[in-house]
Amino acid sequence: DYSPEHKKIVMEWLADVRQKYKYSKITLRYTLDLFSRFLAVKPVSTTVVQGYSIACMVITTRITEQNSLTLKRASSVTAHSSSISEIYEYCLDIIRTLDGLLWLPLESLEK
Repeated sequence: DYSPEHKKIVMEWLADVRQKYKYSKITLRYTLDLFSRFLAVKPVSTTVVQGYSIACMVITTRITEQNSLTLKRASSVTAHSSSISEIYEYCLDIIRTLDGLLWLPLESLEK
């Protein structure tokens, strides 16, 4: 089960990743929104939560950043607990699960 405590830990970890790579705050906001919407539709095991959360950042940085998070770097920041191919599959799963509807208008995130 993905508890509120797990969510807090993942959010803090993603914030650390954002800072490490000097990504914008909006990148983190979109990443967290994408991750939350995905989990609302398809809950996942705690054993793969980190991989799915970093996959959300991989997807988001492709749109919001000039220096996007590569699959290789994403695997590295998980201390290789998720392989490059697993993160790739998580990205595809997120996109499929949300029917390609990845972004909400910025105004909706500000509420």
